[in-house]
Amino acid sequence: MSKRKYHLKYEEWLNLQVRSDVDELNQCKTLYKELIDKNRDDLDLLALLEETINQIRCREVSGEKYKLSSVRGYIYVRAPFHGMQNKNKDIRTVVGKTSDHGDDLNKLMYDPEFTLMSKSKIYDVMTKKIEENLNNIKELKEKILSL
Repeated sequence: MSKRKYHLKYEEWLNLQVRSDVDELNQCKTLYKELIDKNRDDLDLLALLEETINQIRCREVSGEKYKLSSVRGYIYVRAPFHGMQNKNKDIRTVVGKTSDHGDDLNKLMYDPEFTLMSKSKIYDVMTKKIEENLNNIKELKEKILSL
């Protein structure tokens, strides 16, 4: 995790432009930025831990909160899943083709075999993302401890 792939909200907030001739504002922003820079690795680790905790919670209820959709002949399963890189607050993956399973999503939602396959696929995709985050957490923690 040598380079962050996301933009933290505090950076966006800090860069909001208002009158730049207000000394108190500039002094406060300068101090804020200095503290952020000094503690960036700790803040990045906390943000990544929060994201991973939320993702694990989402994964654990994904079997209850998933939905199916169909686009251009493919059937997708999606479930709530939060992440700093996600513009949408869900995660999606292909379950199969309508040519193989039909296009009646309501029927597929109650088909035990298709339901099991959908839940398994979304769980696996979530697990892969969580494992990536856990590896990033380990790397960042090691970096912080070595300082």
